[in-house]
Amino acid sequence: MKKIIAAVIVALAVAPEAKAEKKLVDHFSALFGKFGQNSTTKVKILSGPKDVKMRNGGVPGKQWIATCGKFRFKLTIQLSTKVKVEQLVQILQKLPMPYMRACEVVSDETEDGIAIYANLGGAAAHGGKSYINLVPRANALVIAHEAGHTLEQAARESDPKILDKWEEAIKADKVSVSKYGDRVRHEDLGDFAKVYAVCLDAGAEHLARLKKLSPARFALWEEILTAPPAGWPQWRGPNRDGKSPDKGLLKSWPADGPKLMWKVTRIGQGFSNVSIGGGLIYTTGRKEAGNPPKVPESSNVYNRPGKRLFMTAIDMQGKVKWDKDITAAYVDKYPGSRATPTYDNGNLYLLAGTGVLGCYDAKTGDTKWQRDMKEFGAEKVRWGFAESVLILGDLVTASPGGECFMVALNKDTGKTVWKSGAFGGAHYSSPIHVVYKGAEMIINGAGKGLVGIHAKTGKILWTNEFASGNMANVPTPAFEDGYVFWAVGYGKGGICLKLSVSGQKVTAKEVWRTEDIRTQYGGYVILDGYIYGNNMYKWSCVDLKTGKTMWKGEGVRKGSITYADGMLYLYGIDKGQIALAPASPKGLELVGNFNVAGKGPSRAPPVVAGGRLYLRYDENLYCFDVRAQ
Repeated sequence: MKKIIAAVIVALAVAPEAKAEKKLVDHFSALFGKFGQNSTTKVKILSGPKDVKMRNGGVPGKQWIATCGKFRFKLTIQLSTKVKVEQLVQILQKLPMPYMRACEVVSDETEDGIAIYANLGGAAAHGGKSYINLVPRANALVIAHEAGHTLEQAARESDPKILDKWEEAIKADKVSVSKYGDRVRHEDLGDFAKVYAVCLDAGAEHLARLKKLSPARFALWEEILTAPPAGWPQWRGPNRDGKSPDKGLLKSWPADGPKLMWKVTRIGQGFSNVSIGGGLIYTTGRKEAGNPPKVPESSNVYNRPGKRLFMTAIDMQGKVKWDKDITAAYVDKYPGSRATPTYDNGNLYLLAGTGVLGCYDAKTGDTKWQRDMKEFGAEKVRWGFAESVLILGDLVTASPGGECFMVALNKDTGKTVWKSGAFGGAHYSSPIHVVYKGAEMIINGAGKGLVGIHAKTGKILWTNEFASGNMANVPTPAFEDGYVFWAVGYGKGGICLKLSVSGQKVTAKEVWRTEDIRTQYGGYVILDGYIYGNNMYKWSCVDLKTGKTMWKGEGVRKGSITYADGMLYLYGIDKGQIALAPASPKGLELVGNFNVAGKGPSRAPPVVAGGRLYLRYDENLYCFDVRAQ
């Protein structure tokens, strides 16, 4: 009996230690001291330093502008720390490239970016949606942890339940990340972000091991890490593909539609869509000079008075913050605003229907610089310029057509950086940016057809004269998995090209054509290998790789399309018709529809951002709550 009791006592004594499981940080502890040794991340200082008052306490500091790949951000150092910017750059270069997006997220116009302070109340760092603050002793591991907080909070804008999902992932994995992470779920996330960064730097073998040990966290963190930026900074959304990153949205609508949050009127006549950035919503419209409160009514929107183009900024509560006359409006046949403003780092970029390209302060609407497409030998566009310009790093691109089809200007100064060769006149399409097998290109539609242009030099890489001579080539091209799809209206249909890259040479070979997506302006979206698009007065689904038509269905008559959270938002050209349908190659089934008020045609696709649905119709902007309750 004594021997049995002794054995039980020994077993009880060692049981807690025997059952104690290693935390994730323990599994990879040998890698922490080598973090950054395999990094290929390179940070380049573009400008600075300039004297600033830092966000916390207004302390004096120096600030630089830096880039890393496609990311552009600020580096700010408190003077009293005596830290050199080269030291901060050296630390940042240990981070894996995907983590550099956090640097850009915290670098809005009023923020410090990555900031070094003399003291943070005893902490080594603080990280959030608008800041990553460090003390001089903070290392790359600390920044990786804080980047986790920043990117999680950025993702939360599109998916408010992201932390709830993280809590579910913790339970599913049944393993602790670290003792510090055990305190609260967002610190668990921060420390997992750190462990992931270490494994990503160390190589595929270690990353695979982390995935095996913590599969639920791993999958969710990769979703957060690669999530597109919140908001809707440009035409067709964050990636110019008509797809919203929002989650947790309604899967059907009540008979009278989702809840109307607010409506703004008198934004001017036209077809410009909205962009969202810096906490504001932007659009444009044609108005009379001086913006009088009352204008003569007309049953025909084109007969309304107004020769000036106004840009309007609206806050998230539907209050107009500013309304600025920026240039002459397009007033020829079918007058009205056309292009959508592009938001980037506190600035707005817009190509007016008259061909004037400008940069404007997003907080005030004040003009920073303007250029005229006539300077580049532009041909007259029959119904005015309609391109929504593209921002790529330090460049803003536009398509004057004529002597050079496309130009790239320095986005800060407006100075010319490169000009492409000629490819006929510009039409009404807006470009996309594509990187495929190391080849970086800008793809746009033109009067002659499709063109691919080297993003850094302006060299024309390939062309295809599909739709040459068509009355109006309007929709934006779409890209997925090496395939470029473009469809236009006036009976022409669509074409699919397959890209091939060999060294510096890029070719685009025609794969198939279809007459089942014929869209004058409303566009299409590519989702999981299928194209969903407007087919004149109907809708169609086509297989991306084969061109096989999966279905043709009735929806709203002749309209535009946006995708969000498994659903298609279909918006008709007239009568303000909007409908909702699941995105499925099996068929089209409407699960909600309603109307908004306005006159004339509506050519602005639905915008779904931050759980809201924005609809532009005539001089009205509507905002609906489409979050699932």
